Amino acid sequence: MATYITLDGNGPDRPTISVDGVRQPSDFALRWVDRADMPFAGVYIADERQYDTEVWVNGTCQHRVPPEDEQTRHIYDVIEGNADAGRPASQPPPEGHRERVQAEMRTHPGGKAHLRWEGLMRTLDVHERNGRELKALLARVSETPGLGIEMFQNTAPPIVREQIEAEVDQRLHNYVASAATLVDHTRRTLTKYEDTRFYEAYEARRSTISQSPVARFIKDLRNYSLHRELPFVGNTVTIGRTSEGTLGDVRAEIELSCSSLLTWDGWTSSARDFIGASGDTIKLREVLTQHIDLIRELYRWVGEQYHGLHRFEIAMFNELVDEYNWAISGGQEGSPRRFGLRQEL
Repeated sequence: MATYITLDGNGPDRPTISVDGVRQPSDFALRWVDRADMPFAGVYIADERQYDTEVWVNGTCQHRVPPEDEQTRHIYDVIEGNADAGRPASQPPPEGHRERVQAEMRTHPGGKAHLRWEGLMRTLDVHERNGRELKALLARVSETPGLGIEMFQNTAPPIVREQIEAEVDQRLHNYVASAATLVDHTRRTLTKYEDTRFYEAYEARRSTISQSPVARFIKDLRNYSLHRELPFVGNTVTIGRTSEGTLGDVRAEIELSCSSLLTWDGWTSSARDFIGASGDTIKLREVLTQHIDLIRELYRWVGEQYHGLHRFEIAMFNELVDEYNWAISGGQEGSPRRFGLRQEL
């Protein structure tokens, strides 16, 4: 089981250090050597090498040292200047080497981790794009005086208003649906880290967000939209006055009708309370902004953990890719790996 070293605190004072939850004395002899060209940082307690260890600094996994084996001992030797870090001398790849390396690449943990996280980030990007598009539409309606007039005029066919309402329907549906997709894809990706410090920290953050009234409302709004009907979209138009007392800008704010929403009996108590506390209408732009901020903060933190958690595996996979290029080019490009364990060439 991994050892977890935690440092908390900023500023001139030495941070609080804990090892597996046990606070250490102020003179605790912890240090690490982080070389950018190495697959992991060397972590030391009282100058003794640490293996199978994670270092967390202010809630972020900064370093992870794999378990002890021939490979990790060699990397420590290189970090300490006691071994050569150079790649093997260039030589023609042996027959069949490309196929052997390719087979390794298909099952390599670094490649698998990269694909998992790349897939999750693609889902996050879809959700982010949906949020930006909806937010931009709501801002355009609110900040363009001419559109404000179109949202309430009744002397001409309501072509512009109906078009805007259709776009709000589409983009709101996309946003709440992709929020649920993001939840499901994240669960599938991160359950692979169960029983780790990372998963425990993620669950604490996720739970805080999921219990917030705004997040609960968006989750239930997804169910409302997908399983009942699209929510009724209305607007409130504000007509300003100039300093001379004449009519000024006309602006519209897109809103959802609370009375219409509450006809559905599928709301959770938290979401129903949120709707009830909102008055007659829910200002969609305000709710959207709050929810976007919550999701961005959570996934900013999630993304920050990738390097610390998988630096070693990704470095080893990249060396494997380099060796594959060496193999397929007949030794003209790339080179054999430095640290990855392999059969002798």
